[in-house]
Amino acid sequence: MPKLDSSALNKLQLTLVSPKVTRTHAFGAECGNNRLLPLFQVPACFAKWIYTDNEIVALTSTSRSTDTNNDSYQATSEKHCSRLTYFRSHRLSPSLRTNKNIPITSPTFSNKINPHQVLCRYDLTGKCNDKKCKAQHWADIVPTANEIYLDLLSYCPSLLKKSDGSSVSSSDTREVLLKAAEDSVQRLCGSEISVSGRPIMSTEETSILLVSIINRALGSKQPHTITFNRRSSQLWQIYNNINKEESDISPFSWNDLNAEIWIPESENTDLRYFDQEDAKNEIENLKTTLNSEPNNDEIRIQLSEHYYAEYKLSKQSNIHSLDMALHTLCLGIELNEHSEALWSSYLPLLFTHNQQSNGNLDNVLEMMEQVMIILPLSKPVWSQILKWNWSYQKLDALYQQLIGNLIKHETIWKDKESQKSENFSFYSCWLMVTVVERCHVALLSQGPLEAKKSFMLTLKELSEMRSKLSEQHFPISSVHLSKLWLVYIYLTEYGKLPSSIYDDSLSDIRYGIILSEREVVLNFPSARKLNQKPEKLRAQFKAALLACTDPLESAWGNATHCMQLYKSLLELETSLKRWPAINTMCGRLIENLTMTDGSNEDDFPLKQTSVDHVWIMWAEAILQSKNPVMITQTFDRAITAAPHNAKLAYTAALYQLNSESRDIEAALLYLETCLGYYLDLEDMDSLLASELHQLYRNLLKHDAMLKPMVGGYKPRNVSSDQLELHKGYFWLSYCMLTDLVINEQLCAPEKPIKQCNIYDLYEAALHDVINPEHKKEIWIRYLLHFRSQPPSLCSSSSDRLDPQLRFQWLKRLMALVKRCLFSVPCKVKLSHNALQSENRTVTYFTDYSFHNQVASIFLVCFPPHQLSVALTILTDVMPTNILLVLRSAEEFLRTEDHSSILSLTWALTTGARSGICYNPTVWKITAAALVGMGKYKKALQVYQRSLLALKHCKALWRDVAAVAMVLQNHTLLNEIDRAAVCKLEQGVLDLLKNELVKT
Repeated sequence: MPKLDSSALNKLQLTLVSPKVTRTHAFGAECGNNRLLPLFQVPACFAKWIYTDNEIVALTSTSRSTDTNNDSYQATSEKHCSRLTYFRSHRLSPSLRTNKNIPITSPTFSNKINPHQVLCRYDLTGKCNDKKCKAQHWADIVPTANEIYLDLLSYCPSLLKKSDGSSVSSSDTREVLLKAAEDSVQRLCGSEISVSGRPIMSTEETSILLVSIINRALGSKQPHTITFNRRSSQLWQIYNNINKEESDISPFSWNDLNAEIWIPESENTDLRYFDQEDAKNEIENLKTTLNSEPNNDEIRIQLSEHYYAEYKLSKQSNIHSLDMALHTLCLGIELNEHSEALWSSYLPLLFTHNQQSNGNLDNVLEMMEQVMIILPLSKPVWSQILKWNWSYQKLDALYQQLIGNLIKHETIWKDKESQKSENFSFYSCWLMVTVVERCHVALLSQGPLEAKKSFMLTLKELSEMRSKLSEQHFPISSVHLSKLWLVYIYLTEYGKLPSSIYDDSLSDIRYGIILSEREVVLNFPSARKLNQKPEKLRAQFKAALLACTDPLESAWGNATHCMQLYKSLLELETSLKRWPAINTMCGRLIENLTMTDGSNEDDFPLKQTSVDHVWIMWAEAILQSKNPVMITQTFDRAITAAPHNAKLAYTAALYQLNSESRDIEAALLYLETCLGYYLDLEDMDSLLASELHQLYRNLLKHDAMLKPMVGGYKPRNVSSDQLELHKGYFWLSYCMLTDLVINEQLCAPEKPIKQCNIYDLYEAALHDVINPEHKKEIWIRYLLHFRSQPPSLCSSSSDRLDPQLRFQWLKRLMALVKRCLFSVPCKVKLSHNALQSENRTVTYFTDYSFHNQVASIFLVCFPPHQLSVALTILTDVMPTNILLVLRSAEEFLRTEDHSSILSLTWALTTGARSGICYNPTVWKITAAALVGMGKYKKALQVYQRSLLALKHCKALWRDVAAVAMVLQNHTLLNEIDRAAVCKLEQGVLDLLKNELVKT
């Protein structure tokens, strides 16, 4: 392996320690794409609210408080508990036994728990039968008597001596140290603990006597007996040697990454619950059942799993059990060669058998080709094949073959009776996700150019098919094709895939891609920040709309299916400030949606929802123009055409109340027009604010015990479902009217309105509204309203700033934010069966988009120098929120706080939680923090774990080679080079040279 000069090594080390955090999400932009946030500005008084570090510490402490009158907090009377009792050295104090009544030998203080190693969850809930389990077990935690004595004597090492009177050394083995501890206890208190060699004192009593001897030796005076001197070693360090840098780099070898194909252990059979004593009886019972039901594939698979478990428990020495597992599945495949379950179970065992017998892979590849002919479109089989550890070229070829099967296979065409066919929708979604997965791998391995090339070839092939074949033979739906075009446009503009197609947390889905579950909308910055010319981007959108238009579909159907394309195009035109083009596009879109050709009465709700969505898009886009005349005209036109849309009325009224030229009458007219759609108001003139407030209260049945002040209005013939559809924005309008009437004193003298707390109305809205999206909107408005109206900074008796008031206000805001984050679920159920994990069917994914909006609202309340503290509060609530972790890591990188970065990324990179982190930036930041602390070997461990999840990531291979080069470990560098060549068909030295040229 050629060497690099010293200057190159210095550049490599600088690159590793100072990585660039790529902003994959506009997290800093408050609440994402919400157009109404300028209407909720942060008060100017926030400039005076500079919190001291002591206040922040008090704010984040665990002390409890109660809100007795909703205005002030009073501390609860709790018995004081010293934080010193959490230290192990508290065993030296007599208060442990007198006040706490806790024995010295209690596992709470005397244990061998390794803080760097996870506990076995099987041992905690039952029994662990896996002899190779590397987690901690109860038997490993509870110390023996001699181990407790050794742990106590470590506080005073001068008392720990061998039988010959010599002192112990750090190089002594564990057995020598335990023997020295036993001899020391016998020497120090032998006459008191035993008579004629027989013990007369228990371990606890001996420990108490030993503690008193240690206190006298240390010169401790009661009750100050807790020592803060660092001990030379602890029990878990003696047994694990985890802090020695000379230990192995990782529990596995780099040869695991060199293999052409690598299959992880089967997760179907859990060895921890597999008892060898009952295995034979269970196998015999399954064989008897299978003889009577030879076509029962489920029993056959269970029998093969038991054979495989028997093979694993024998430490892979019982090859006969593996042969029997394969034989059982082979007999089933002969009876039913089209069984997906049998094939997906057979292929991994076949490869394991081939590796165990040191054979080549020709048999496996031949069998794989055979199953592709028999089952060309089997999701379980392809999931097994694609997760094998292929090189990039082979994996790309497999993806190309799968895409060809999905595009050209006739079974899909025959099953497509309509766009609503479930079978066709399954294959259409599978094709969309497969194309994006291929692009994702190409982007990691080869870069944006290769990814764009493969993506464009697929889109071109689909366009040619649409022009040559009839529409009935087109293999993908217009909705899925529009998503592909949006991903391609984003890739050509930014050189990466949009962050909205990935899971926001750890994921069991392959590469964390959830494209079928989320709406893809592209956000463009100002025209100056675009990488391409605006004309080129508009041409791409035009080509996408042309490709996604179905000639056999009606105009409103095509407009509905391509709604995501239109919305992204609207974002582009908004960033370019082309307001006439926006008006023209939205007007034509509404015309297409209101056409009656090819539609029936059943399609009316879908058409109405699409029209409402376009009006809202139009209004939010025009709000960015900041032109009062244009905005008012757009709102007037929208509410006249869609008076039932409560969101439009609320948005228009909110704008009129918060604009520079405040117009209360126009705001009330918007709300009255919407209310007139649901109530009969034809005989009345313009209503006062208090009258509208009363009508909204009656409509929502809020505070029903009060007599209605406005009567004679009957509800129109509107269904309860339609009322429920807009109920959330009725509540928001009601809260806005309440605030307006009370603050502006707009109620009539003869009809006074009841004083109420505006926050109580938000709480009632959260309780009454069922729609989860409306609940999220209510939470956002609730938090923004709370933040925009802080209490007075000054006390009533003087003009001085009252720190207690601002502290209480911020504490209440933090409690409200935490309740919001906990009450709104982040787990979303998958709605399509095309998305499956590598090992089992996944039913949920994580969506933190709303939670990140709430985090943005909370972060504004902190000054820049205390932003890291606020981010720590949020990451404690959401430790696996990748976007939030990256935002926090960026803040800590500025101060070079590497230990805080490691605590942030611990939950994402250690495997302590279920799922895999597929974000390479998280792995790079974690390794860079370790390199910055000088822990190069631990950084190599992180890189090894990352390459198991992202085997084809060129950037990770380059960085791990750079660490090996800085360490000047040429043996390790050669192993990494061979593994990289196997995955990327490129040596790591070329990657390093390219990086140095860029630097």
